[in-house]
Amino acid sequence: MIYLFDNIASFSDELFWRSLKVLPEKRVEKAMKFRKMIDRKLSVIAYLLLVYGLKKEYGIFEELIFGFRENEKPYLTNYPDIFFNISHCKYGVVCAISRQEVGIDIEGIESYDDEVAKYICNDEEYNNLIHSKNPAVEFCKLWTVKESVLKFTGEGICTDLKSVLHNLHVTFETLCSGDEKYVVTVCEMKQ
Repeated sequence: MIYLFDNIASFSDELFWRSLKVLPEKRVEKAMKFRKMIDRKLSVIAYLLLVYGLKKEYGIFEELIFGFRENEKPYLTNYPDIFFNISHCKYGVVCAISRQEVGIDIEGIESYDDEVAKYICNDEEYNNLIHSKNPAVEFCKLWTVKESVLKFTGEGICTDLKSVLHNLHVTFETLCSGDEKYVVTVCEMKQ
């Protein structure tokens, strides 16, 4: 299940400070490590989305206990059979919750940068990109696909980005906001 919150402006400073009062101490510490208020808010919203999704999907009301795998990918130590992944950008926060490994990414659609495209795209991807009607949107879609795969596998951005999509047995679902502000992609194992 995917949970999305894309009305960041409605999460006022007052709501942020009130939210901190009900969060576990470790989550408060994590949020407060960010210097910018927007990043603090995104961190809190991400946690709240996860808590909401776990309550709604699985009836989980207890405090979440996080562990980290060797690749630093977080998991719920008290519910190791429930998988989640979180992402945020200035336009929204997304949380994917599943009974199988999952990766999700949200990115704001920015101006197209050909040098960045050449760095992350293989020849076929780059050719499709430069011949598309809107390279900025198509690049953002491709980026979120690759990032969701890397979050799914736990590899992170340190891998060769041109070869990320080769020989995978995963499915993707990519959604573009109606106003073309952001793109979301979720990655899961093929059924």
